[in-house]
Amino acid sequence: MFPEIKDIHTVEIQSVDQMFEKFALDAIFKKEITKSASTRDLTNLLSTLFYGSVVTAHIQQLTPIKFFFRKNVEMVLKGLN
Repeated sequence: MFPEIKDIHTVEIQSVDQMFEKFALDAIFKKEITKSASTRDLTNLLSTLFYGSVVTAHIQQLTPIKFFFRKNVEMVLKGLN
């Protein structure tokens, strides 16, 4: 399917939840998140933030959405430290 890309078969395709869980595990191991919480809870929190922000921005017609996402992520991260 992708003959010009070498070793394309080694690329691992992950769902959004899997990427969030990997991100949460990395943050815990690097001591970037200091509160004790399960990775499943953190994954659910990130999913809620991600999907909820999309829905809210669409319903309220917020622009630019990048700043709305950033503000939401920063508020969540302040609560995790």
